[in-house]
Amino acid sequence: MASMLRSLPARLALAGLLLAACRDEDPPPQSPDGGAPDASTSDVARCVELATHFRDHCADANGEDDARVCLWEGYVELCRTGDTALLIAAMECLDDTQCRSFSDANEGGACLDALHAAQPASALRDAIEAHCAACGQTCPASQIEIFPYLPASAATALESCGGADACTADAFFAACTPEIAPLASFQCGQ
Repeated sequence: MASMLRSLPARLALAGLLLAACRDEDPPPQSPDGGAPDASTSDVARCVELATHFRDHCADANGEDDARVCLWEGYVELCRTGDTALLIAAMECLDDTQCRSFSDANEGGACLDALHAAQPASALRDAIEAHCAACGQTCPASQIEIFPYLPASAATALESCGGADACTADAFFAACTPEIAPLASFQCGQ
């Protein structure tokens, strides 16, 4: 064996085996709220880059779309605290040459539908669907702004903040903002 380790190919092969054995095989870290794994710095940077691009595109649009600029400013912040991977995938469904949003995705709608349909069941999605059902509405996650992209920990607050008198998107948002900190990022000019 000693003579075998003297050859360069044998030493490289052994080093490769040792490196493979030393790799961290632990599962990725979970977020403190038990939801999706914490986003890597590069994922957050990519998410911020995409959201900033949409924000800037909406700011440059003819007639300047202040509501969408505000929405994308909120998403820039939500990239750091929400479901970063889902946000990236959803933004990649949109036409990045247009001032678009998830609720007005046009040709990106089918992609968003497929993306959200493929997501595993979650307490957050259940809370959104229960609120919509209580208001006599259906609201597919693929056509909703903000709420599907919140951190998983927001599910409990969503269950309690939106009563039957909060059936419009604005009323639901207003009722939930004090209880769900990331929603404050979406309150431009208020």
